[in-house]
Amino acid sequence: MATELLYHRDSSLNEAEVLVLATGMDELGPFFIPDRTIFYFGGGGQPADSGFVRDPEGNMVPILKAIPAPGGIAHYLASPHFAPGPGVALRMSIDPARRLLHSRIHTAGHLVGSMIFEQLRWKLVPLKGYHYPDSPYVEFSNPEQLHELDSIPVEEGMREWIRSDRAVFTSTDGSLDGDREKTFVPEGFSLEGGRSLRWVGIDGFKYYPCAGTHVPTLGLLGKVSIKYFKGKKGNMRVAYQVEE
Repeated sequence: MATELLYHRDSSLNEAEVLVLATGMDELGPFFIPDRTIFYFGGGGQPADSGFVRDPEGNMVPILKAIPAPGGIAHYLASPHFAPGPGVALRMSIDPARRLLHSRIHTAGHLVGSMIFEQLRWKLVPLKGYHYPDSPYVEFSNPEQLHELDSIPVEEGMREWIRSDRAVFTSTDGSLDGDREKTFVPEGFSLEGGRSLRWVGIDGFKYYPCAGTHVPTLGLLGKVSIKYFKGKKGNMRVAYQVEE
C-alpha cells in the first residue's frame, strides 16, 4: 500500500503534512491519494475520524471519508472544485477530541478482553469488538455456556491496571508474527494480501491483531465500567462504558 498509515505508529498525531500521489473522480466524488495519512478510515470495530485538508493557498476542505483503493488510501473531499494535483503538499488535520475518545474506547475494549481472558481466566475467548461510542462491547466465544457472571472482579481488576498507568504498545515490523507466547489471534481472523500483522498489546498482557487507534497508557482511560453480560447465539457479549 502506497499510503503510510501514520496512526499505526502514533495515534496521538492530529496534524501532518502529506504529499498528493494521485487524484481521481468516481461515483463517490473527487478524491486524492496521499503518501501518508493520519485519517483513520474506519473498520475494525472503530468509527472513522473527521478532518480536513488545507492547500498551500489556505483553502480548507473537509474529508468526507477515506477507503482503501489501488495505489493507497483514497480520501474523498467535500468540494468538487478542490483538486490538488500530484506533488502538491497538503496539511491534514483531524478532530483531536473525536480521535481521543475513540482511542480510549478501543483501548478499554482491549483491557476488558484481556482482563476476562488472561487475568481472570474465565472460559470465555475473545472473538471481536465493537468500539463505537453508542454501546461498545467485546464478544467472546462461550464454549461452556457460562451465564452467571459478576462484573465486580472485572471492574476491580481494570481499576488497578488503569491506576498503574500501564503502557500500550504497538508493533508493525512483523517481529511478533507467529510468536504464540506473546500474541493471540481470535478465531476466524484473517489478513488480506499476506501482509504483516499490526499488533497492539497492553503491558503485562498478550498482543492482539488490531488496526485501530489507542491511547499510549491506561491512565488516559479514566473510569471504565461493565454495563451488562448478554448471551448472543452461543457467544457472550460484554458491554462496557468509558466515561467521557
